[in-house]
Amino acid sequence: MNTPQAASVSPPDQAAEDDDPRILHEKSTGVDALLEMVLDGLSHACLLLDGTDRILFSNEAAKLLFMPKGRLLGRRLETVLADRQLSQLVTECFQTRRPGHLACALRLPGVAWRDDRHFLVDAVPLKLTADRWLVRLALRPDEEADAAAKAMPNPAADVLLQLRGPLTIVQGYLENLLDGLITDPVALRQSLLTMRRSTVQIERVLEGLRQ
Repeated sequence: MNTPQAASVSPPDQAAEDDDPRILHEKSTGVDALLEMVLDGLSHACLLLDGTDRILFSNEAAKLLFMPKGRLLGRRLETVLADRQLSQLVTECFQTRRPGHLACALRLPGVAWRDDRHFLVDAVPLKLTADRWLVRLALRPDEEADAAAKAMPNPAADVLLQLRGPLTIVQGYLENLLDGLITDPVALRQSLLTMRRSTVQIERVLEGLRQ
């Protein structure tokens, strides 16, 4: 990300920090609006956090990514994404004033556990004024890791698929019986036999897990 034109040069005693171009220095007035304008135009999700891990800004990509969580501003990062690695990354970046990186799998809001998404996360310290620092957290999808995870066998997912069919059959017949839709004795017996076959199928799947 290019530093806005209004950015000023840090004093000589900040030379060590200036060695890393990813640390942004900004002292002009209205900097928050400029940062928001730049970050909002990025295609990947970006958040601005303070030293207490609280979200001060989220661009449109982040809002879409975390939409099921609702409003983001003012919330702690750990309440949006229950991942200690991310919170620790932000804390270390804020304390050391140095960028940090992390590759991780996140359980996004509203997404099943077996569909965790992989991200490459960058934490970059932003110097706004002499006594004000923020951390920019950027999450870029790690498509290569996602593809590798999908290619790996998932025994738990296979079991779920094997159980889904017979459970759906049993549930459907039970609902019909409870609603009084099956009254004919022959149809009633056939329904019970079908449910018994489904329960036997479920039992076989569970027995397979014990072996």
